[in-house]
Amino acid sequence: MNRRLILGIIWCVIALALSGLFIKGITSYTTDAGEFWKEVGAFSLLENKNDYMRNGMKSFSSKEEIFDESVKEIEVDVKSESIEVIKSDEKKIRIEFVDETEKYTEAKIIGNKLSVIQTARIPGFFFVLRTPKVIIHIPAEKYDKINLQASSGTIKADGLKTDNLTVKASSGTIKVEDTVAEKAEISVSSGTINADEVSFGSINVTSSSGAIKLQGKILQADVKCTSGTIKVENEVKFEKDSSFTASSGTITLELTPSNEYFFETNATSGSIKNEMDSNRFGNVAIKAKTTSGSIRIRKN
Repeated sequence: MNRRLILGIIWCVIALALSGLFIKGITSYTTDAGEFWKEVGAFSLLENKNDYMRNGMKSFSSKEEIFDESVKEIEVDVKSESIEVIKSDEKKIRIEFVDETEKYTEAKIIGNKLSVIQTARIPGFFFVLRTPKVIIHIPAEKYDKINLQASSGTIKADGLKTDNLTVKASSGTIKVEDTVAEKAEISVSSGTINADEVSFGSINVTSSSGAIKLQGKILQADVKCTSGTIKVENEVKFEKDSSFTASSGTITLELTPSNEYFFETNATSGSIKNEMDSNRFGNVAIKAKTTSGSIRIRKN
């Protein structure tokens, strides 16, 4: 038999098999193809074409939920949505579910805790047309604990005050602004961490891949970055031992001068430049270590 004919038959069989798998995947998600495309947003796109023409691919719809109860803890745990928790002048908690995220997310009060959990998988095609996001407006008061977690997407915390702050993302960007916490823990596997105008008693920051930037008033810090840069601008003196470690990347520390600092620096492959005095009898150890990269320490 002709070789080209044989190859043609083989490719036809492969194409039919893949088509069958695709159709099976769609029908396994929902038995009605129309409902499937409605879920992923194709019908909504047509029904709201004027909104899309005005806004392009930006968010165009949202639904709100309001809670009268007073809470002391806030917990948000989503897989594929962005999170924003923002201080407001309102007396009540107001939650915005942007781009129909209310279909996949549940918000409720449990005791004195607000819990916002993603309860269902968001279809893959959803992200082509939408920007799933949950925005939580909270009264301007101090909370015992705030815990924000997302597998992928942006997490933003703005104007918060809490005893314990935890912000974790597997992949995405973390932004913390104008926030006060006695103890803070921020981590991302792949992405950037940016904390501006913060006030932390102590902070623990980890990043496997991505840049870390901290700016504000920090009394103690433990910062680790596997691959990426570390930059810290501290407006007050460190009161306890603090360490900054990077496997591959530059460490830049802009610090308030103190005669209590004792610096321990090590760069296996790279230069070290310290513009500040080191007191070997100092009570506060500032440790900076990088395997591949430079270390820069200067007065702010």
